[in-house]
Amino acid sequence: MSERNDIMAYVLAGGKSSRMGQDKGLMMFRGKPMIQFVLDELSKLHLEVKIIANSDAYNALGYEVIKDIVAEKGPMGGILTALNDCQTAYALVLSCDTPLLPAAIIKHLISAMNDDITVAQTSTQIHPLCAIYKTTLKQKIKQHIENTQLKMQDLIGEVRSKAVNMDTFMEQYAEAFVNMNTPKDVELFK
Repeated sequence: MSERNDIMAYVLAGGKSSRMGQDKGLMMFRGKPMIQFVLDELSKLHLEVKIIANSDAYNALGYEVIKDIVAEKGPMGGILTALNDCQTAYALVLSCDTPLLPAAIIKHLISAMNDDITVAQTSTQIHPLCAIYKTTLKQKIKQHIENTQLKMQDLIGEVRSKAVNMDTFMEQYAEAFVNMNTPKDVELFK
């Protein structure tokens, strides 16, 4: 993957984590902070990686940390922050709360990359936080935020997007897209 110089990776960790009761990305899971799993998988792909978080505690992980440019706008705000920072044509955006997502799925997504948004899809669900966004979408996302249109599905439906079916991976990686949103989720998969 090191030949790709048109894509940078961003891990979103700026959410409120209200259901978790503590910072999700830094919550211990299988002996390390949850976000570390995502960072470890990304390191296999040799991409430049940055973290989008509003807590200075993430600085200890050894990656550049960027604060949201528009606070409390959920994933849409995090993606705008990524696109605003991105120095390449595309930004791969992942969430800190999917620690079981393997590099193989990310690599497959990158290999299928085209259009304004290339997004992972399983059966009938689209995963906007396992997706690649063209940096030219920055203005469109800014308009969505200004109009308080924060649903990612709406944005995906408005632009040229490609859903990449990941069902072939689900036999081997059945838990790949599990979101750890509550302490119960963490307990279930520990």
